[in-house]
Amino acid sequence: MASRSVVEWRPGQVEVLPRLVDSTGIDPTWWLTPSNSGDDPHLLGGHHAYARPVHGGWKKDPKGHWLSTTEDDSRWEVVCEECGDTDGPVELQTEKVRSLRGPYPTKHRAEHEAKMHCKGKI
Repeated sequence: MASRSVVEWRPGQVEVLPRLVDSTGIDPTWWLTPSNSGDDPHLLGGHHAYARPVHGGWKKDPKGHWLSTTEDDSRWEVVCEECGDTDGPVELQTEKVRSLRGPYPTKHRAEHEAKMHCKGKI
């Protein structure tokens, strides 16, 4: 069954597309809405931030990769490689990465910040 569907990709940019229904009967364009469409990589699934205990005791392995020798379970941080977080000491990260990384006082707070970051809210 094909019908016409209006999709607003960005504010003011509207396209009329044929509405396709797959074998499950679900319209595959159901997720396209003005609030989650556009070019932001966060909204396109391009960022995969995650929470972890604060890592410390950084040193480099023979290949030059950062290794953490300690974890502090009382403080949490958020890591997003797509934002340029290269692991390693927070002091060596960009301001953008440092502000996202934290630290946060609880695992719950860090997971919330990671989730908001992936949604493009922070």
